[in-house]
Amino acid sequence: MTIGTNSDFKTHLESRGLSPHTIRAFTSDVRGFETFLAGGQPTEQAAEAFLANEKRRGLSNKTCARKRTSLLAYARFLGKPWNLPSIRPEQKLPEALSEVEAKAVLEAARHTQNGERDRLMVELMMRAGLRSAELLELSASDISEEGPIMWISVVQGKGSKERRIPVVSKSLQTSLRRYIKGMSSSDPLFPMKSRNLRKLVARIGREAGLSKQLHPHMLRHTSATMYLRKGANLESVRKTLGHESLSTTQKYLALTDEDVARDLAKAAW
Repeated sequence: MTIGTNSDFKTHLESRGLSPHTIRAFTSDVRGFETFLAGGQPTEQAAEAFLANEKRRGLSNKTCARKRTSLLAYARFLGKPWNLPSIRPEQKLPEALSEVEAKAVLEAARHTQNGERDRLMVELMMRAGLRSAELLELSASDISEEGPIMWISVVQGKGSKERRIPVVSKSLQTSLRRYIKGMSSSDPLFPMKSRNLRKLVARIGREAGLSKQLHPHMLRHTSATMYLRKGANLESVRKTLGHESLSTTQKYLALTDEDVARDLAKAAW
């Protein structure tokens, strides 16, 4: 059967409730497998050979792992009990800014056409670890103060769980108070589309002289990395960023070459 001309496999995937994106990926992967077969029979051995060939072509483990999942779905459709070897995706370390780069970005954000707003947005992602979606959903009512502590409340995940983030920087507290002064409780703090935020952050990164392209999630990565380097408790960082698992936060503990060099320099003898 060739799924390019037969919709049975696609119908099977739709019956499983898979998303249109997943269905497109699965059918594309299996179409590539059938091209590889060149008229041969779809067997478990042929599937293993196909995956090995994809790896030789230079595809990443992540892509090959997805193709393996696609082939297993195809095998289920064909009624064949294939047992393909698992493929572990590469573990990429989160990319973050150094302290020098972070300060340069904050300074560059101050000098945009709307410097007060733009620096505040950058600081909230970098110091409070906000996701871009969380940042753009903030309204004035999400900022509260209890004694000396200012809090940001965000809603995350399918269960709409609330996360409260303490604003520990006094200067950031002052900037937030000044920015929301006069706003009604329902006013969005940053009425901006996510794609425009990405463009703005990338432009600020260029103005800061970064050699890499800056994106909002890199600012969030920087928040986690900086707090851990400065000695913050792992669990505190996990709760601040809203990670479900501590293992997700632990990725930020990986030492960079710069960290190793600095550490050894302290113990030079």
